[in-house]
Amino acid sequence: MTPFTPVRFSTTARAPRIGPTASATSRVTRSEAPPAAKPLMTRMVRSCAAAGWARQSAASSSGQRVRRIVVVLPVAGSIRPPVAPRQAPAAGWTPDGFGWRIRPASNDRSKGCAARGCGGRFGECAPMRRRHMIAAGLGLASPARAQWVPRQPIRLLVGFAAGGTADQVARIAAEAMQRRGGPPVVVEIRTGALGLIALQAVARAAPDGLTLGIGIMGQLAVAPVVPGSVIPIDLDRELALLCNLAGTPMAMVVPPGSPAGTVAEFVALARARPGQMTYASTGNGSTNQLGAEAFAAAAGIRMTHVAYRGGVPAALDVAAGRVDMLFANVAEVAEQVRGGLLKALALAADAPSPLLPELPLLTADYPALAMGNWFGLVAPAGLPADVASELSRIFLAAMADSATVALLASRGLTPIAQDAAGFAQQIHKDRERWAKVVAAGNIRAD
Repeated sequence: MTPFTPVRFSTTARAPRIGPTASATSRVTRSEAPPAAKPLMTRMVRSCAAAGWARQSAASSSGQRVRRIVVVLPVAGSIRPPVAPRQAPAAGWTPDGFGWRIRPASNDRSKGCAARGCGGRFGECAPMRRRHMIAAGLGLASPARAQWVPRQPIRLLVGFAAGGTADQVARIAAEAMQRRGGPPVVVEIRTGALGLIALQAVARAAPDGLTLGIGIMGQLAVAPVVPGSVIPIDLDRELALLCNLAGTPMAMVVPPGSPAGTVAEFVALARARPGQMTYASTGNGSTNQLGAEAFAAAAGIRMTHVAYRGGVPAALDVAAGRVDMLFANVAEVAEQVRGGLLKALALAADAPSPLLPELPLLTADYPALAMGNWFGLVAPAGLPADVASELSRIFLAAMADSATVALLASRGLTPIAQDAAGFAQQIHKDRERWAKVVAAGNIRAD
């Protein structure tokens, strides 16, 4: 059987209608060859064996070599096998693996194509309509996925009491986002289990970027290395790190009536009364306890631990003189220090805090005791990479705003500006550091 004229000669309205019995010469004379000035023709088709044979035959007979670029479209399923003559289906037929149907033949030409196994009009196997080809071509040139935009307000969960440092960081971030025209952020307080209840709620939320949480050093870096810690979720598998927002150093405070006016005097008192000096914390395995234990080990003294359920009762008992010392976030005790309710001996940092600029640095005598807390942003695991990247970008940009930096400084906080990779490295570094303190002090959470 003489095949149809190949695609490169099918440039007239009449040529495709020439029957299979016409001679090659007749078909060529009633068709138009492509212009010599345009030696390349591009069509997006799926070619069958018969169409390829026809192209080679016509090219050899005409003495012309025309290069044809074929773009094979990725369509699910397999290519339709040729249908033997006299076996073409009379009704609609759906190839295996395809979601579209070939309509029943409506004229002689379409019946002939079905019988020859060459779907389409010009020897193309794919029975793809012009609109399908155009849509597929546009799909090949489609741009990258559009920038993610939240469809509703973002919920930011905080696991600690309102007014605490974690809550302050969350609300400063929410205000900064609003000021910069970003998506609205609603801060929700969910206390319990050292703030892990809030992180559990984040882990169980849908990974759509609409539920985030504040994760602090005590949860993400300290709790995993303290034996006996009850962690309701797998922090590394069920949470996605977005960025680290801000940090604050810890201050060493004592009762206002304490005989110790400096760190050296406090160490002398502790050495004179081994094990009798006490320090407060917000619970077993908390950063307050680890900070005090790290200080005791560096100074070579022994003290007794007194655990409280929260920073407020711990600070109240230190102010009342019932406990001798407390390591606390400077952001949480600066007002009490300025008001005379607490006496600050040193700041565990490498640089002064704008809240207490005159406070001596603990690192002057103990260089390894730069201690503080950081507050990062986490999301449910499984969050799409583009959503995670966009959330990290807009939150870090909001925290780097000059007005935000000034507000953070007024609360004893500084922006950290760590992306997800830097945040993960910070957690790994702190876990290694505090694991040594935990082992040396035989610290347990239970």
